[in-house]
Amino acid sequence: NGELRSRATWRDGVLDGPACEWRENGTKESEGAYSAGKREGTWTSFSPSGSKSLEASFHADQMEGTLTRWYETGAILFMGSILWPM
Repeated sequence: NGELRSRATWRDGVLDGPACEWRENGTKESEGAYSAGKREGTWTSFSPSGSKSLEASFHADQMEGTLTRWYETGAILFMGSILWPM
């Protein structure tokens, strides 16, 4: 329908830089960044109403570090640390 649904940065055919996706209703669905095609740093997901619902840290496309999940009201549902075996 011509509406922007995603935006990402590519270098030499590989995702590398900021990325963002939107739902059909125009609210942001997720945002974060890639490095050499893998999720890197903080990624945030948003509820259909637009409030923050999940935030996680990534390194080389693996979730590690902090993870926070929110209720629709904005209250924290869960906050913790994630460590994957290397």
